[in-house]
Amino acid sequence: MQNKAVVFPGQGSQRVGMADALVENFQTAEEVVDEIESAISYEILSIMKTGPIEELTKTNNAQIAIFAMSIVILRVLATDFGFDVGNIGITKYMAGHSLGEYTALCASGALPLHEAAKLVMARGRIMSKFSNDENLGMVAIIGVPFEELREIVTNNCVIANDNSDVQVVISGLDSEIEIVSSRARAIGAKKIIRLNTAGAFHSPFMVEANRRFIGEALSKLNLSDPCVPIIMNATALPVSNAEGMYGPLAAQMVSTVKWRSTIDYMVTSGVDTVIEIGYGGILTNISKRSYPNVKMLCLGTIADIEEFMMKDS
Repeated sequence: MQNKAVVFPGQGSQRVGMADALVENFQTAEEVVDEIESAISYEILSIMKTGPIEELTKTNNAQIAIFAMSIVILRVLATDFGFDVGNIGITKYMAGHSLGEYTALCASGALPLHEAAKLVMARGRIMSKFSNDENLGMVAIIGVPFEELREIVTNNCVIANDNSDVQVVISGLDSEIEIVSSRARAIGAKKIIRLNTAGAFHSPFMVEANRRFIGEALSKLNLSDPCVPIIMNATALPVSNAEGMYGPLAAQMVSTVKWRSTIDYMVTSGVDTVIEIGYGGILTNISKRSYPNVKMLCLGTIADIEEFMMKDS
């Protein structure tokens, strides 16, 4: 039965050494990294292997590293374990959180790997160049629903990620973030966490970066129809043809990531298993408490893959 959805993480899931075991144990993984590095003319594996974490966390490195990690896992799953998530008989929807949306393009066949790698590298480079401002930032607010937080944000601080019933990320000027954070505490926020980002992603402060990205990279894309529908960040609606993806992609960098609505759409459409492909299980942890009747799991290590193949495939 076609009841699985596959999702891909975004920036923040990077860890030094995250791909080591896969690359050391599977030739498939090594070949994927070689293909990506050849496409982008950049040796990202050495940074993934040895860091330091400060270098890996830089936007231009983190995005291509996280993309590479997810694609490595996908290829190992398909080639070495015989589980191809791109099979429409297996997967009902795909989606990715921010950067992960571009991984979904590649995983679904909408973009070949070498083109997807170039696109992700361009995205990271442009975002890094135009968002490195010490007066901007992002904060995760735990315990205040989107609808309540929407009432207290300011003009220079917007909701960047509507992640779940209990987690929302705000983005903007630090001075305004402090004001909104204080208001959030007053209405019951349980925790406020500063994110390690170099800018105010998914906010109007990314307009120039978005304009450059569209002009230099996105406008030159030749997308194909995805093999399974992709639920887009900007709309939380599925798109099953190439033409329909351009608009949401062009809006993504300056729009709220509607992740809560994305998972809602999957669940109400009959999905009962959500598989995260990437390291760390960030998306799995964000959503699983809100959907107790939905199986949510992350495939990020060899052990994860082996356990999944024994029990769930």
